[in-house]
Amino acid sequence: MVIGIMGIVISGLGYLLQNGFYMWNFGSARMAVNSEARIAIEALHKFVQNAQSSTIRISRKDASQPANSFIAGKLAETIYLKTTGGTCGFAGGGSNMVGTAGAEFQIFQDGKHLVAYVPVPPAPGAYSSPSTITVSYNAVTITSNLEAFTVSFTDTTNDKIISVGVRLSKRVYHDRPPISIMLKKAVVLKHHHTSGFYGN
Repeated sequence: MVIGIMGIVISGLGYLLQNGFYMWNFGSARMAVNSEARIAIEALHKFVQNAQSSTIRISRKDASQPANSFIAGKLAETIYLKTTGGTCGFAGGGSNMVGTAGAEFQIFQDGKHLVAYVPVPPAPGAYSSPSTITVSYNAVTITSNLEAFTVSFTDTTNDKIISVGVRLSKRVYHDRPPISIMLKKAVVLKHHHTSGFYGN
């Protein structure tokens, strides 16, 4: 009888410990995903706010992508980014220069990744003629846990505010629902010339 009671108690303690570990890991993962979502929104904010508004194009990368899941433009200022995924040639987690004034950028979803491509200008004297130019890119992985990305003009009559949004999800346990976080932000453009346009 005593052995039976001890077995029940031990079984209950094991269940409590398992749930305790799950709640701890779930809470830690949720904080990490929330931080990653904030970093992603801040990166999008920098790209959009520092773009020349007359060059902004909102569309989709290809027919397999949803509308308003792609943004391109030309930077009016040099920007530095902190990302969780790193930059081509850089380590993740730092703050790196990814685009100079005049550089064109593209941001779009690639599977679970939100990526930004910014061409790197060739060094002076690196080529002898225009036909030998090889364009290289800073390929920035803004986040690796992307579920959805959307960008749009907040009001079609107002070309000065663009809304950006990301939904991130991460599975902690295979048999439990994933963590899902969505953040949105309205970005006021700094460099007004003429309005951007939709290309859907």
